[in-house]
Amino acid sequence: MDMEIGSYTEKGRKPILVKRLVTTLKYVLAERLIQDPYYRKKKTYPDYLSQDFDARDAINNTNGKIVELGGPTPDDYTSLGLKLSDLDREVTITNIISPTPDTNMEVSRVDVRFMPYKKGSLGAIFSTGLPSSEYPFMLHGASRCLEDGGFLVMQHILPSTIGNAMEMGFKPKVVKKVGAWTSKTGVLETYNAIFQKSEIPHPNKS
Repeated sequence: MDMEIGSYTEKGRKPILVKRLVTTLKYVLAERLIQDPYYRKKKTYPDYLSQDFDARDAINNTNGKIVELGGPTPDDYTSLGLKLSDLDREVTITNIISPTPDTNMEVSRVDVRFMPYKKGSLGAIFSTGLPSSEYPFMLHGASRCLEDGGFLVMQHILPSTIGNAMEMGFKPKVVKKVGAWTSKTGVLETYNAIFQKSEIPHPNKS
């Protein structure tokens, strides 16, 4: 039975590998075939906060490594109640390109499309403003790399990425609308959000 989470729906069972692959392919093709970003006007999301959810405590209670993809993020994640420096572990900052010389920070070279982390080895993944075409690959990688109960923290994402995350079995914990642009063809909204990876049900369990 579906459970309503605000206007969000949790299916109760995480998508199996084949469904994840199909979902990823669907969103990859949508990004490539639909050039006008305002097609996303067909779906918008209300603000949502899971009851009694404390983002910092929740992430500190995970076990795996914490990484930021496409970092570093100058303004941190304060809109979601988070600062990377306040977490109980060092955050590995990654990017596909080298940082500018004035960035006094070690940055590892990682392509979000081919995340090199072991299965279940990450406690949390942070990202801000990645190209929308990269998110289907990132979400597919996150479904493998995150530990059960791990978190995705994403800023400046489009409605399509929220839909993609939920179809991949991630549960929304926080969703905040942060911007909207209007054109003759519709409204494009952006969001900041935190999602949690749910435990994968055993195939022999009902």
